[in-house]
Amino acid sequence: MKKKILVVDDEKVIREIIARMLVNEGYDVYEAQDGKEALDKIYDVSPDMVILDGLMPKMNGFEVCEEVRKNPLYNNMLIFMLTVKNAKQDLLDGYNCGADEYMVKPPDFREILARVKLVLNRQ
Repeated sequence: MKKKILVVDDEKVIREIIARMLVNEGYDVYEAQDGKEALDKIYDVSPDMVILDGLMPKMNGFEVCEEVRKNPLYNNMLIFMLTVKNAKQDLLDGYNCGADEYMVKPPDFREILARVKLVLNRQ
């Protein structure tokens, strides 16, 4: 069975590049453009992993991560934060809110793919 990945980013170009790359690797990919839409998709699709932008309208990625971790049905879902927030405290905030992986933009798309595979293989 294919792994399901939700890509959440308000930057359409980044979201589409990541989604296309993952589809080409054989994953089922879903997309959302903000935090509220991300939560709706998470509860609807129940993906294996969420690639989550940190800074988005309506609800930021850190808030989405915290919300998912509070829900016992979804708190084991893999969360990969991908954000421009690059200070040491941002990294710590990402892990403290429950992220399994944290990467700073601008993304190296090959590294994203390598990290996705690494994190999914831990499961």
